[in-house]
Amino acid sequence: MPGLFGIVGKNSDKINQMSNVLTHYNWQKIEVKEFYDEKISFGRIFLDNGFNQSKQFFDNDIFILLQGFIFLKNKNDPITNPNEIIKIFRKKGLEFLDEIQTGIFNIVIFNQIEKKIIIINDRFGLYPLFYYQNNNELIFSPEIKAILKCEKSNNFEINYEAISEFFYFGFLTGEKTYFKKIKLLTPASILEYDIEKNKFKIKKYWKPTYNENQNDNLSEKEIVNRLFIALKKSVNKSNKLKSKIGQTLSGGLDSRTIYALFEKKINTYTYGFPWSSDVRYTKELLKIKNNGKNYIWTFKSDILKKTSIENNIITENLAGIGNSYIIDLGKRIRKNNEDIILDGYLGDVLFGGTYFKSNKNILNKIIDNVTEYKQIPMQNENKIIEKIYNNHVSIQEEFLANNLSESFFKKIRNKSKSTLQKEINNEKFEFNHIKYVENFYDIFKINNSRGRRFIKVGGIVLNNFVETIYPFFDYEVFDVYLKIKPNLRYNHKIYYSLYKEHFKEFSNIPSTVSKLSAKTPIFFHFIYKQISIILKEKIFGKIYFLSKGKLCDKKDSYVDYDRWIREDKELENWLYDIIINGNSTKDGLFNKENLKKIFDKHMNYKLNYAKYLLRFASFEIWYSDHIKYFNKERKK
Repeated sequence: MPGLFGIVGKNSDKINQMSNVLTHYNWQKIEVKEFYDEKISFGRIFLDNGFNQSKQFFDNDIFILLQGFIFLKNKNDPITNPNEIIKIFRKKGLEFLDEIQTGIFNIVIFNQIEKKIIIINDRFGLYPLFYYQNNNELIFSPEIKAILKCEKSNNFEINYEAISEFFYFGFLTGEKTYFKKIKLLTPASILEYDIEKNKFKIKKYWKPTYNENQNDNLSEKEIVNRLFIALKKSVNKSNKLKSKIGQTLSGGLDSRTIYALFEKKINTYTYGFPWSSDVRYTKELLKIKNNGKNYIWTFKSDILKKTSIENNIITENLAGIGNSYIIDLGKRIRKNNEDIILDGYLGDVLFGGTYFKSNKNILNKIIDNVTEYKQIPMQNENKIIEKIYNNHVSIQEEFLANNLSESFFKKIRNKSKSTLQKEINNEKFEFNHIKYVENFYDIFKINNSRGRRFIKVGGIVLNNFVETIYPFFDYEVFDVYLKIKPNLRYNHKIYYSLYKEHFKEFSNIPSTVSKLSAKTPIFFHFIYKQISIILKEKIFGKIYFLSKGKLCDKKDSYVDYDRWIREDKELENWLYDIIINGNSTKDGLFNKENLKKIFDKHMNYKLNYAKYLLRFASFEIWYSDHIKYFNKERKK
């Protein structure tokens, strides 16, 4: 995977082994720099395309590696050459971070005189970087397996808290990995390692500060105008990188906003079933504005079997095999020689209020949608934790108890809730100034939860094929977001106002979120959504199962694992073999007989167990690749 890696200590000669583990495709190139006297080695994996230049630089006593790009304040052109960073670093030290206007980056600095290594990531940690420190040694890498390659397996202890989170949530939270001593560097971090003392410290150089002063409100129109200006600048900054740029385009507001603002020709990439809202709304959008080629395709049932092993090698089961189709997307984009892809990652979280939860009472929900939404104060810690936990859980405990072995289930039971509570408490300590639950939950999701540890994994996969840029996480755009009260973000209110004011030609096209246009009053979005849930779950869903898939079978999506597992015999056999006959079952982690029953129920249209089957298959693929570490655990 493209990224920065290095070893400080006795195993520094294994740098080439690390690079071999990290290189997955022939278009990924390697640069290595070794300091033999100090037993220090660094490397960089990068894409051989128009975006990348040589991004390592050594100037007397300072060596710098750069992944990504940086825009400085009061400068129009981006920095992609580490030589520029050295100049600023010599003048200002780490205070040079205050000069950054925006950027997506990881930076490694080796100061030979001070015998220190400094690792810095951007405000949102958009490039993953894992690290391990032990016995006069520091190892860092964009993939965990490269760290494992440098050490004996008995140095690594399985992290059952992480495994618990994967089974309950489908992803990990915070800085966790499946190994206790290997961590993910959190966003906006400076990791400083003293080589001689073999000690490191991590500190935050930036924290988001929400405008929660009730007497300091901007008008809705002022916010909309500021948001428009910031987004326009952000989207078109990518033109200054002087690369061939494409874009993923769907029926949602995030990608549509980027497309509407981009000022040059751009190729777009859309995937989904022909009847899906993503495809239909994209075609409507292209009738209004078409400034490049649009590629639309439909995934077939063999996509999971073709790409899941490849996906697991890259992602190491951080979010399962359900998004393996990104491999196919990346290869298609690569064929068109795109250097950069613009992606609408998490725009919906920032400006849609998608994850706000009002009171459970339907009357109160209606009141929230008719009157002004009331922000929820940060009170009653237990309720907040319970609410966030319930929002994370996607497989219930009873199912896991029945389908994992008793001994394995005991090792992970209840751990997901206690670890999530730790993450929430850590975040509350870090952001103790936040007054409202909605703001806290947003930043938790962006930094340590579903946003960075699940949704972002798709972008991590895509980075193996093309450089991916996220305009909604431009620093100026995020600063506007921080000024918007939750009541304006709730139910996409500010988003729809943006469209009515600045994208009038697109405001008549519905979005995939509500299937209604921006011009439709907010209340009707809510009513339509409630009716859709009833129709989908209570009526159409039952018709689908009663007719055994013959009626109401067209999913508004781009994958249909539910139907594909039933109708594609090769896929069914492949998945069955992985789960029922895999190493997880042979080694007594899965309950073979109960999982057979789950398969039968799914195949006979009793219930849709696709999500559950994929979760277990994902774990088995990862487990088989790391079985030696589990064997060590069992011998204890």
